[in-house]
Amino acid sequence: TTAINLQAAGDVTVGTTSALLVIANSASGNVNITTSGFTALGGYVDPTTHEAVFGQSSSADGNFTLTAGGGLLVNGGIQSKNLTLQSGANSTIFLGADVKGSNSVTLTAQGTGSVVQLTNSTKVSGQTLTVSTGSGNIGASGLALRSDATDLTFTTSGNVTMWNQNPNGFLDLKAWTGTSLNFTEEGDLNVRGQLFATGVVSLTANTGSLFLGNNVVSGTMAVLQATGSITQRSGDLLFAPILFASAGSGGINLSKVNTH
Repeated sequence: TTAINLQAAGDVTVGTTSALLVIANSASGNVNITTSGFTALGGYVDPTTHEAVFGQSSSADGNFTLTAGGGLLVNGGIQSKNLTLQSGANSTIFLGADVKGSNSVTLTAQGTGSVVQLTNSTKVSGQTLTVSTGSGNIGASGLALRSDATDLTFTTSGNVTMWNQNPNGFLDLKAWTGTSLNFTEEGDLNVRGQLFATGVVSLTANTGSLFLGNNVVSGTMAVLQATGSITQRSGDLLFAPILFASAGSGGINLSKVNTH
């Protein structure tokens, strides 16, 4: 099977399909699809014209779960209450269209696979966002993974490049360990968990302040930027061989810094 286009009032369930192109919509139920290889979600080939057709997949009132056996390309928008996308072993998730989970979005690329978007206009929308991979990248240089989460978790031993803006105007950044981190929040950015990178740690609070409420450790260089203030909780450590810090009228107040 080259393509499937599934529409239902209730649940849509596909055990395992070899379809390359998939569209699935449920009016009031859940969507659960497993594929055996590379999958393009949100597109199929019209059997009459033999042309590619792109459309949105959804389960607006339920859960949408797609588990691919290989790489996963999202080329049509997806909307759901709880959205879960997973690529196969050592395969990448490519986001070429917006994905939305009104409650949550979970993106998982296994092994060396990455989670990347193909344009700067693409966004991952969900109150709770979890992005994970083994050693692949989350986002890419010049193409940060864009989100609007109020509760964000990202996991990889590789590189992370992300941009976030949510309605609350702030984000609490959880603990992370990996190669390099480049994170921008449109609003206040509060480091609540320890950040450890063998490479660069770059933290930016656009239109807000940056608060270091836990240890921040970089093996090469730390870059801290805020339009407001940059402050540090007493007793926490900022370690980096090279440190660059730039703040607005709120100034910079770092109490425990180790550079050399």
